[in-house]
Amino acid sequence: MESVSVAAQRDTYLRQIAHYRENGYNIFYTDESWCGANHSRKYGWIETIQSRSGKRVIILDIGGVNGFVPGCRLCFIGKKGSDDYHNEMNAEHYLKWFQKVLQVLPDKSVIILDQAPYHKMLDPEFRNPTTGWRKQKIIEWLVNRPVPLPQNINEFADLTKNELLQLAKLLCTAAPERQNRRKRPVARSRRRETQHGWIEEMLTQFQSSPLRTI
Repeated sequence: MESVSVAAQRDTYLRQIAHYRENGYNIFYTDESWCGANHSRKYGWIETIQSRSGKRVIILDIGGVNGFVPGCRLCFIGKKGSDDYHNEMNAEHYLKWFQKVLQVLPDKSVIILDQAPYHKMLDPEFRNPTTGWRKQKIIEWLVNRPVPLPQNINEFADLTKNELLQLAKLLCTAAPERQNRRKRPVARSRRRETQHGWIEEMLTQFQSSPLRTI
């Protein structure tokens, strides 16, 4: 028995996709998959090598009613030892690919994608300093926000990295909205960041629930 939330998401998707089709939008679907060097059929002979072993090719593409979009296919060899192709992708790589896709899709297009982790990323505006940040990056983060210099300190560079992180932590504690950080769809972030108005007006991105639940 499926949950009410899944059924509601499916109903919303079907209603919106019907609206786009009735209004003449170009609808495209995108997904990722992989093919292993040792993949074989499970009947006809006995498998002696695990399908997960060996090299694998990661494939990313987008297509619609007229087939795959020319020039948008991304293929690369995955790293050895990764059990899941999702480990080979991240939001930054996906965003670079998505930026190229936007340049070749026709006007009035809709892109359907699933809920893969790398389809979302933390908005840079809400990214808070961590111990992995370089000192200069933390300083730039503090300078761009209303963080006063401590008493008897002339500039942030005079402080140690730990002191800078403590200042950032104090700001985040005082500003609850910075702790309510949410990951946003990569596609939506790209639409907001772009300087081309036609993308905002003519490209509609709708993030559905995973298509396999429909």
